Amino acid sequence: MASAKQPQDEIDYKVKFTQDYFNPKLCKYDNERIDIILLDKKGSPLLYIEAKTALPNAQAREKALAQIVLTNKKQSQILNHLALIYKENDNDILEFIDLLDDSVMFNNDFHWESETPSTPTRDAIDRINDRLKKSAKIIKYINDEIKEFYANLLKREDLEIAITFKNMITIFYAWKEALTFKNEIKNEQSLINLFLVDMLNNTKYQDSLKILGTEVGSQKPLIREGTDLNAFNIEVSESKQEVKFIDDKNEKFYTIPNLQAYKAFWDKYKRPPAKDEFLKILEESHLLYTDKYRKDTGGEYTPFFFVSEQNKILEEYCKDSNTNLSDYIIYDPCCGVGNLENQFSQEIKKQCYLSTLDSKDVDICKIKEFENVEQFDYLANDKEPEFTHGGTELTINEIAKREKKKLMIIMNPPYQNYTNYQGKRENKAISFFNKVVKLQPEVIVFYYKTEQMFSEALEAYQKSGLKIYSHIFSTAQTFNLSDWSISQMIFSKNFGDEINDKTFTAKRYERDKIGFNYVKSYTYDLERPSLVKEIDKAIKENQKGMILGQYSYLNSTILVSNGGFEKADKITTENLKYTLLSKGLNFNTHHQYFERNDYVLKGKVSEIPQELFRDAIVFSLFFKGNLFSNKPIRESAIVRGGGGQISCS
Repeated sequence: MASAKQPQDEIDYKVKFTQDYFNPKLCKYDNERIDIILLDKKGSPLLYIEAKTALPNAQAREKALAQIVLTNKKQSQILNHLALIYKENDNDILEFIDLLDDSVMFNNDFHWESETPSTPTRDAIDRINDRLKKSAKIIKYINDEIKEFYANLLKREDLEIAITFKNMITIFYAWKEALTFKNEIKNEQSLINLFLVDMLNNTKYQDSLKILGTEVGSQKPLIREGTDLNAFNIEVSESKQEVKFIDDKNEKFYTIPNLQAYKAFWDKYKRPPAKDEFLKILEESHLLYTDKYRKDTGGEYTPFFFVSEQNKILEEYCKDSNTNLSDYIIYDPCCGVGNLENQFSQEIKKQCYLSTLDSKDVDICKIKEFENVEQFDYLANDKEPEFTHGGTELTINEIAKREKKKLMIIMNPPYQNYTNYQGKRENKAISFFNKVVKLQPEVIVFYYKTEQMFSEALEAYQKSGLKIYSHIFSTAQTFNLSDWSISQMIFSKNFGDEINDKTFTAKRYERDKIGFNYVKSYTYDLERPSLVKEIDKAIKENQKGMILGQYSYLNSTILVSNGGFEKADKITTENLKYTLLSKGLNFNTHHQYFERNDYVLKGKVSEIPQELFRDAIVFSLFFKGNLFSNKPIRESAIVRGGGGQISCS
């Protein structure tokens, strides 16, 4: 409701709001004392809007609702669609008020003519809000949702927002924030599956929808990691004012005790999603997991397209080796939820033997119709798990021997250090590799960080005596992680290139809108020296001249001061350019692609072109970690940047 005394900030806000979300040509301001009138393409009023910079509490919101209703009543053309706009926690909000019947605008609860929209009485505010609760639907749109709402409003189409792959993450986080379960669900996997079930709204997708692990037209249940979605039913209880998710298969239920909040949330979305969109959502639902969950539990499942490429290469390998996949017993000692094997046919799945640390993952693998799954801590001792085979407990080698088949290992192990059962610190991934090598498999499919080809992993690969048949890699962004690189390597007893410590070749793949595509082949020269170490050597060999300060290798900090005379890592007029060069290299794009640039940056200082040399030096001056002081440097200040120094950041 406009007023002659409307604050300037409200005027500015409503103008900016219309520019950001509406077509300004179809907007009128302050006409008939209405903040904003949205017009249709014929110039007729479509929506009356009350604009506020903020609604700090429930009372302010109730007053604003009363104001827009009273304003509507004063118009010659009374609408059944109204709205509030305001700012909330740096978000733009539009509350759409859909008057379901005439009872809000046409009643005798109070004297309409005596009320002024800018200053409604308390009685009018209370009575209007009571009517709205009973006879209106209020839907809250946030930021970009407002654009979609407006587009649908102009077309006079259904105002519900379609659920798609593009907006699934936004909707999921809004769902988590708006709805609270009676008992807190700490397991992210369970919560995500409930969200997927909820968006289905009791729809059972099977029949013509192709879901991973099923065939077109099959009647198999819809399965998402760990959950048979079709096993769920949603019950809405008006009497108890609650919503209950019932998992018949596992005899569990999950309750949302606030039916009003539940309805208010889903009112603005169209459920269920279109089948093709839901398939995309299922395939990419790993994006809903938090980084912490992926890191702590391995919940970042190997992406579908990386596994598809794995299986294409295995097909090529079988042709080259004159074999079929059916000629192999396949073993994964750290299978997680079985994603590396889930695209195999049902017949091949019967030849897959999986072990995993987590008992819940065993259940998930069995849902995916893997018959041979055991819970086993593979690095806890030097034993191998045993599987039931023909009524007998056998190890994987004994099974392969009995079946007269070759052994293939497929695994994506954890990527961190650990203390083994003998009390030694080891790299977990390489420990997995070294242990399965003892099984003497014909083939190993191994996922690991590409950078390890420059260090300890290469030694393990050489000692294995295997050849490398295929090596592809992609940024870890493929896995929704950071910028470093992950490799998929296929080792073979008989086919491929010899592994050496001089060079290695790998094919880079990246994902785009079309798919997972080959980009370029790289050959890395392992005999060239580490450029980072060469620069470090130059810093230490050129410490003559005036002492300017010291260099902290702990956090790439350069301290220029009148202190640091006693330190070994002196910055002098002779080596300053090398310290700046070292610091500048920490921000180059190659370093972002690999986790440790001292592995990857190869060559000598003398080989760096002068232009690049100068650019790196200048580049380093624009980043944090350059500290200048006229006081002696305290050792403790180097790390925290304190002690009276001025930090350039």
